[in-house]
Amino acid sequence: MRRADVSVHVEQRRMPCVLEPSLLLTHAQGPSLALRLVSVVEPWLTRSFWQALDNSELLTGRLPRLGSAAPISAAALTRWIQLRERTDESAWVLRWVGDRIAESQLRDVEDLSLFDQFELLQAALEVRAEHKGMTLRSPWPGLDLRRAALDALSLSAVLEGALVLCAASAGQAPSLVLLAEQLGFEVIEVVDLLGGDRLADGGSVRPASSVSTTSPTSSLFSTERGLLREALARAGLATLAQQLPPLAVLHVVRMEDADVLSDPSSTDAIDEPLALDAAGDCPPPDPWDGTRVWWYWL
Repeated sequence: MRRADVSVHVEQRRMPCVLEPSLLLTHAQGPSLALRLVSVVEPWLTRSFWQALDNSELLTGRLPRLGSAAPISAAALTRWIQLRERTDESAWVLRWVGDRIAESQLRDVEDLSLFDQFELLQAALEVRAEHKGMTLRSPWPGLDLRRAALDALSLSAVLEGALVLCAASAGQAPSLVLLAEQLGFEVIEVVDLLGGDRLADGGSVRPASSVSTTSPTSSLFSTERGLLREALARAGLATLAQQLPPLAVLHVVRMEDADVLSDPSSTDAIDEPLALDAAGDCPPPDPWDGTRVWWYWL
């Protein structure tokens, strides 16, 4: 039998997956988790993650993790630095949005617009966080895990609600979920994945204003959860996952109304008088108004 003259290879684009910075830096298994995930999803790293590596000499002692203490893993930090130093720029299999387009690792030309979108959304989200009373440190003195969490939320929204893989402390909802609560987002926990309330089963505490849902949409999240669990097992992560805290997934979706408000030329803009600030000026619309966060335990 002759070898075929034509070979056809079809490559399916993997699901984008934003990795929570603290998951990668506060656990020794963080680098292995990210690299093994490459075979089943498209991992995305946050801007603040790379800023942390740039300031790695400052990451000593214990750093705050949204109200609690979480030590940076020296083993994880060392391995990430080695990976960055020994990996050619064109050989990176992880994606990220950097401080500049030239410092970003995007998938193709179509993704170049992601940079500007991320810049606008991240700036607006930091303003929203400050208005909610959150104190954000400068990104340069080291790692501010609250700012890093904001990066993850922005990146998920820019990637059209891409899943964010994060971790939680025992007896608590994930820090990203608590942060979304503080930002005034509508937080929706999908609870019918195991035929009941997963938080009750796991002994966790539901955020005060979160909402649980068993709507038809949640069945799609149930399917997604099954696919993710299968993918993690296929990537050989079953044993490694036992060394990590409980994992959770969340999706950040901005509502279309916010997009309409952010586009002054839109013919669908709401024709109503806008509230003025103390100086009598019309404040710019917040692109994060109406944002929803769906999450579930993995």
